[in-house]
Amino acid sequence: LSVYPSILLSVYPSIRLSVYPSIHLSFYPSTRLSFYPSIRLSVYPSIRLSVYLSIRSIRLSYKILSIYPSILLSVYSSIWPST
Repeated sequence: LSVYPSILLSVYPSIRLSVYPSIHLSFYPSTRLSFYPSIRLSVYPSIRLSVYLSIRSIRLSYKILSIYPSILLSVYSSIWPST
């Protein structure tokens, strides 16, 4: 059971309406491939500080701190294949 926290800081001005199944290649202590079925409606300049807790091959995402002058609709479902 490997538990490691990772901190993601995103700062970007953009206007986005995205409906996608997307594939993200992420680099942490190890290389993981995450598959997101996600739906986002975002209007921002925004500063997003998210702290994710990754447990083994299952990723649970928690937004610990979010600062938005924005409208954000996020539906996450993350699947980590064990490598």
